[in-house]
Amino acid sequence: PPPPSTMVFLARCAAVAAVLVVACFDAGHGKFLVFSDFHLDPYYGQPQGFGPCDTNKAPALGRQKCDSPLELVRATLQAAKAVFPDPDFIVLAGDICRHGMDEFPDELGELANILQIIVDEVEQAFPGSQRVHTPAMWSLGNNDVVPDYELPVNTTNNSVLKAVAHAWSGELTPGQKADLAKGGFYAHQVADDLLIVSINTVVYSVNHSPDTASMADPFGQFAWLEATLQTAANQGHKAYLVGHIPPVVDSYAKHQLWHRQYIARYIEILSKFSSVIAAQLYGHLHSDQFRLLTSDEITAVTGKTHTGPSIAPALLIGSITPVYGANPSFRVVKYEKATYGLTDWTVYATPSSTQGVIVDPPTFSAVYSFKNQFQEWLPSAAHGMQHPVSTLDLKDLARAYELDPAAFDRFAEVAFANSSTASPVPSACNAACRTEWRCVQSGFTKDAYDACLQANSHRATKATKQLVPIIAGCVGGLLVVVLALFLWHRRASVGDNSNAYERMPLQNTDAFDLSDDEDDFV
Repeated sequence: PPPPSTMVFLARCAAVAAVLVVACFDAGHGKFLVFSDFHLDPYYGQPQGFGPCDTNKAPALGRQKCDSPLELVRATLQAAKAVFPDPDFIVLAGDICRHGMDEFPDELGELANILQIIVDEVEQAFPGSQRVHTPAMWSLGNNDVVPDYELPVNTTNNSVLKAVAHAWSGELTPGQKADLAKGGFYAHQVADDLLIVSINTVVYSVNHSPDTASMADPFGQFAWLEATLQTAANQGHKAYLVGHIPPVVDSYAKHQLWHRQYIARYIEILSKFSSVIAAQLYGHLHSDQFRLLTSDEITAVTGKTHTGPSIAPALLIGSITPVYGANPSFRVVKYEKATYGLTDWTVYATPSSTQGVIVDPPTFSAVYSFKNQFQEWLPSAAHGMQHPVSTLDLKDLARAYELDPAAFDRFAEVAFANSSTASPVPSACNAACRTEWRCVQSGFTKDAYDACLQANSHRATKATKQLVPIIAGCVGGLLVVVLALFLWHRRASVGDNSNAYERMPLQNTDAFDLSDDEDDFV
C-alpha cells in the first residue's frame, strides 16, 4: 500500500477537486434574494398598533393577527445577510406598509415614513443596495398606497406616487424616477443582459379605487411595458417581471385578482415576449405557490395561437408578516446565467409557537429547496439539479398534487413556511380539494380554473359510467357462482344418508346493514 503521506496527499487532491467541480457548476449560476409583504407596523406594541398588538404586552417579534414589528424586519434582513451576504440583486415584491394605514390622520406622512424605514434597513443590511453594489428592485403593493387600493390615474401630480418615488430613488436615473412618480412602474438593468421590470399591479386589481375598469391602459403602463420588452428583445436581453398582486385566481376565495380585460392584455404581452421574459415574481397571497400559463389558455383568452417558447411560470412569494399565520420567510433564488432561467429556490423561515407567536430569539433556517422537495415529480430533475425549472415541471407537479397525496402533502407542509397555526391548505384535503389546488395553480384565469374543474368532473363521471357495466357483470357472475355452489351443496346434502353432517339453517339477510358498502362503487 502507498505510504501514509501519499494517502494524505491524495485525499487533499480529492477534496480540492470536489471544490473545483462545485465551483465549475456554480460559475454559470447566480443568486438573488426575494422579500415580500413586510407590512411594517412602526406602532407595534403601542395604542396605534394594528390588530391585537396595540399594547406593550405584544410579543417582541410579532404574532399571528398582527403586522411586523421593526425587530422582526431587522431579524429577517440580518438572517438573509448571514445566509447570503452578497446577492446579485434584491427583489422586494410590495406591501412594505402595514394594514390599516387609513387609520392615521396623516396617512401619507405615515406611508412615506414606513417606506423610508424599510429602505434604510435594507441599505444597512446590504450596503450599496440602493446605489451600485447590490441593486434593489421595489414593487408597489396595495398597502403602499393610501387608502388601501386607492390610486387615482387621471392626474400627473400623484402625491402617493411622488412619495414612493422619493423613497426608492437611491439608485434610479431621472427617467426611472419620472416613470415611478407618473405610474408606479420602472425598469432597471441589474446585469449586462438582464432587466428587472417592476409593474404597478394595483391599477389592475378588481379592488382598485376609483374604478378604472373602463380604461384600456391605466397610466399607459401596458404600452410602456411592450416598448421596454421590445427594446430588451432587440438587444438580446432577458427580463424578469416583478409585481405585487398576481394576475391569477386567488387560492382562498377562488376569485380573479385582476380585471378580465387587463389579464387578457397582459397575457398577450407574455405571449409576444415569451423568449424575453425569463421569470415572473409576485407576492400578495402570503404563501409559496405558482401559476402556469398554457398555450391552450393563451388561445382561449386572446384568440391567437401561441407559437413561441413556454411562458415563464409566475412564482408567488411568502410573507415576512405573520398576520395571516405564515411563518416569516424570505427566498434565495438560483438562476442560470446563460438563460436566466430559475434553477432552484430555497425558502428560509423562523418558527412560531402553537399560539402563533414568533419564537424569540428568531432561528431562521432552510424550510425547503424546491428541487429537493419535489424532485421525484419534476421531469427536469432527470437532467440534473442545475437544469432550469420548466413549465412542464410545474405542470407535472400540479397534476401530482391531485393524483399523489404524497406530493400534495409536500406542498401543504411548506406553503406557509412550516407554520403550525395556519395554512392555505385545509387540514383534511380530500381528492376534490386536491383537484381544486391542481386547477388553481395550473392557470391564470377564472375561466381556466372552472374549465379544469369541469373537465375533471367529466372524467370522474365518465369513469363511473365505465365502471357500472363492469361492476354489474362482476356481481352477476358472482351470483351465478354462488347459486351453482348452493345447488351443488343442496344436492350433496340430500343424497347423504349417513347423517354425518347436519343441514345448516339459512341466515336472515334482511338483518344485514349494507349502508357502508355504498362507497365501494363510487
